[in-house]
Amino acid sequence: MNNKKIFKRCYYYRGRYFYKNIKAIPEYIRQKRFLRKHGYDITAQWATCVWFIEVMKEIIKFHRYQGHGAPILIPLTDGISYSEEQQKLNEQKWNSKLDKMLVLLEDMDENNPKYETMDGKDSFDQMIKAKDEFFVLFSKYFYDLWD
Repeated sequence: MNNKKIFKRCYYYRGRYFYKNIKAIPEYIRQKRFLRKHGYDITAQWATCVWFIEVMKEIIKFHRYQGHGAPILIPLTDGISYSEEQQKLNEQKWNSKLDKMLVLLEDMDENNPKYETMDGKDSFDQMIKAKDEFFVLFSKYFYDLWD
């Protein structure tokens, strides 16, 4: 969670009514102090699932697009090292796992637009199914998320 999200959450008046944001200055300072002291955003206390999904999306996207390596998912054929083709195949497989985690995080989010037309029970069941699949993948590759 960064300062930009806290700023947007506290100062929501724009344009002509910007002066009304003056009342939000103490709340902004309080949330910034909390973030500095505890190392996590205050929303983690009252909306843990929303906070977790946001943070995990950022972390998984970092590993997907800016990561420097991939764990060994394809067994070595000669026992020594990968060929270039095997290395690319291994990276593609790792990226597909990360993409699957990102899709599951999207499906876990109750604000996903695909749930607007669904019945409440059906959407809840799909969110639970996505959560279970995500945590199976996350627990399997937990130690591989260190670059």
